[in-house]
Amino acid sequence: MMGRYQIQALKELKDQQVRFAPREKRLQQIERAEQLLGEISDERSYPYQYIFYRLTDYRPDEYPKLVLAGREVRHDLRLFVEDVSASTALAVARISRYVAAIQRRHLARVRIKQ
Repeated sequence: MMGRYQIQALKELKDQQVRFAPREKRLQQIERAEQLLGEISDERSYPYQYIFYRLTDYRPDEYPKLVLAGREVRHDLRLFVEDVSASTALAVARISRYVAAIQRRHLARVRIKQ
């Protein structure tokens, strides 16, 4: 883990997912968090419910007025990926394949944008 969460609500979400979400769901959320990391701008603010939805595909009732700084969201998403990944007990070979697949998708998106 890189450090402490800066946003209590994201720490609570991570704790819930690690404890209760099925392994396959956590793997999906890791992928969603990594994708979202590439989209979040440090200079913008984001509603918590938007971040929650992007990670879980579920619209929460919690924290309806909470707005998060992009820099803090990026920091905590990195921790979320690390912590949730650790909870899945992925084998190193599988992680390497998973990272390679994400890198290929990212490169494809960059090529499309250019």
